[in-house]
Amino acid sequence: MTNNRWIAVRTLEADDTRRRNWELSPRHNDDSGGRYFSVHDPFNVRKAVVPLFQGQKDGSLEGLGTAFGISGTGMLLTADHVIAELRGRSRVLDRDGLNPKFEYPENEPLIAFLSPGVVFGTVGIRTEHLPVIVAAHTPIKPGDDPLRELRGELHFSPADIAVLRTQPLSAELHTLPLELSPDDPKIGDHVVAIGYPQIDTVKEHLPRIVTRVEEGMFACYGKVIAVHPNGRDRANGTPVFEVDAHWPSGMSGGPVLNADGKVVGIVSRSLEASDEHHGVGWATWLGRLPEVGRAVRQAL
Repeated sequence: MTNNRWIAVRTLEADDTRRRNWELSPRHNDDSGGRYFSVHDPFNVRKAVVPLFQGQKDGSLEGLGTAFGISGTGMLLTADHVIAELRGRSRVLDRDGLNPKFEYPENEPLIAFLSPGVVFGTVGIRTEHLPVIVAAHTPIKPGDDPLRELRGELHFSPADIAVLRTQPLSAELHTLPLELSPDDPKIGDHVVAIGYPQIDTVKEHLPRIVTRVEEGMFACYGKVIAVHPNGRDRANGTPVFEVDAHWPSGMSGGPVLNADGKVVGIVSRSLEASDEHHGVGWATWLGRLPEVGRAVRQAL
């Protein structure tokens, strides 16, 4: 990828300050050819792209993946599979219709880590920077297993996207602009994904987690090589587009931005490069999921 193809990334809050665009590019000898590189963040992208943790009974936090803000009042998007395991251990409050509600275990909360900004020395992280997720919604369609239906089991096929809402915020959550056109992106477009590729291996107490997060934000460029508006197959019905890049699992749920710096997708799945094939990633296609537009309008 040549330098004139670096993508300018700004949060909507940075737009309000009328600061110049910041091109998300590797520094020094970092290689962007389908591999991820460390993000140096002068415009507080970390205030919009955040890691997700699950609280443990011993008070530690376990990394799950990445999310990003779409409303400063506490609404985020992530990939559904990031929270699916926790949802599987949650209590179902409402089995009717296509919008089941879940109650997460009280002693294992789902938590977002909001950046405290630039800090110097050793500081304590206040609880306002660790808001609990109080609601989660995943667009679903009915399952097609008649035996499970006869047994009265909750059976559905989720899209790989989840809309999260935190408890009321007292810390800053910045937001990224979205592109919800069903025609964007197209094959040949260049995109960049942002996330925390090492966060799924983190299981520690504060304050060590803070250092890991500050050092762990990465980006990865790629080119769209295929589009699947109806999903890849029957078992994977979420609309996705395919990118020639490998996204490690901790980046799951992170934003995928187009050449205009707008989010067109969410990191969903990835295959690492091997001798037989190049690395390839699949991103949930926001413009093909009208539920996303409705969620954004409700947040405004």
